[in-house]
This record gives sequence, structure tokens and C-alpha cells, in this order.
Amino acid sequence: MIKSYEQKKYRLGLKYARTILSNPNFAEHGETLTIKGLILNMGKQQEAQECVKRDLKADLKSYVCWHVYGLVQRSDKNYDEAYKRALILDKDNMQILRDLSLLQIQMRGCEGRKVGSSSRRLSPGDLHCNHLGISSSFAATSANAESVLVAYVTAYHVLKDYEKALNILVEFIQNNEVG
Repeated sequence: MIKSYEQKKYRLGLKYARTILSNPNFAEHGETLTIKGLILNMGKQQEAQECVKRDLKADLKSYVCWHVYGLVQRSDKNYDEAYKRALILDKDNMQILRDLSLLQIQMRGCEGRKVGSSSRRLSPGDLHCNHLGISSSFAATSANAESVLVAYVTAYHVLKDYEKALNILVEFIQNNEVG
């Protein structure tokens, strides 16, 4: 189902979801309802919202459900609670953090969400940030570390804290010198 969504084969994804949900044992399977809601959100917002609400009733503790709930709620601008809840359930989820960061930039909501901590070591294996008051550390791959670093520096740039942005870059380069 997820593969169908990622490959933009939405009809096939809906077919899989309907097949799973037609089984009485899985009629209220939370994450299946979530993906169905995500696919329906491409054009049937009302039906997508109903589907995602059903899924939250079925699986209230799933970060995936809350993440998709936030995606579906974008059109109504009711995403803040959903993303916060998703982060509480899985604070190190890079996709949720990426989506929330993009959302904050779009909404110009960076000011109340400055990232930072007193001790910070930026390297591919160890990135730290304080996002929405939730402390996270990422065991990241080099590619992940670079994308997080760019987002991190961009956030300080948007906040017009150019010195902090530059210091982060300098520290990252110093910690990752070869030789």
C-alpha cells in the first residue's frame, strides 16, 4: 500500500486498503485507514478526514496516524496538535521533523521554535536539536546529517541569527575534517 502511494499508483493503493479493511478482523486497522486517508486526501478531503479520524480512534498511539492526520489537516490549518502528538510518540522520526520544519517555514512560525542546546556537537553520527521543546538526538547517516544540517542552518538564517548559522557550519566542518 505504501509502495503504491510512493509510486503514485493511488487506485492500486486504495484497492489494497479496501481489500484489507473488508476483512472483519481488520475493518478498523489504524495504519491501513491512515494510508487510505492519505491517498483520499489527494482529491476527496472530506472523506480523507473521516477516514483519518476513524484511524485515530482505532490506533491513538500510532505516530504514523498522527503524522498523516497532520498532513490531512493542512488544508484546515489544524496540524499543530497532530505534529506535536506524532513527535511525542516518536521524537526521533526524521520525516515528521522534516514535514514540521517545512510547515513552520511556510507559516513563518520559526520564532517560538528556535533550536538549540548549550552543548552541541554536529557530526554525521550525532546531531542534536531542541524542536518544539522536545530534545532529540539523531544517529544519522552522512546524507541525513547533511540534510538536517542544512535545515538547522536555514532555520537560524530565517531567524536572522547569521552568526549562529555560521558558527554551526564552522563547527560541523571542524568536527568532520579528514586527515
